Amino acid sequence: MRSEKRKDMYADRYHAGAKGQKHCHYAKHRKTNSIRRFVTGIAALVMVMSLSFGFGSFFSSAHDSKAEEPSGERYYKSVQLEKGDSLWSIAQRYRRTEDSIYEYMDELAEANHLSLKDRNNLQEGDYLVVSYYGDDSVY
Repeated sequence: MRSEKRKDMYADRYHAGAKGQKHCHYAKHRKTNSIRRFVTGIAALVMVMSLSFGFGSFFSSAHDSKAEEPSGERYYKSVQLEKGDSLWSIAQRYRRTEDSIYEYMDELAEANHLSLKDRNNLQEGDYLVVSYYGDDSVY
């Protein structure tokens, strides 16, 4: 009698008329749990691979930057702009030949607190701080 009450109570969870079939409710959960474990495993794998690549590129770029360090001392000086001078012409004049002109222009803008608007509005008589290296012939 007790088992009949249980069957009636949980009748919606059993397949009607199928002999020997397991509880349908638990089968769904088992499948959902296996899918959840699979997705979690893939997510963990992707995270581990991302961290590995991130740390690898960090250490390799740190190693490469030491090889690219300029020789000689770095110096700074103030330069008065003349007629026709621009950030581009100043960067061409004072950067090292192996340095990117765009990176040097960004460095000049940062050192002189120039906004994007200010970069294009340099006036004759303005002063800019420029950097150069001791082994260069530009003083």
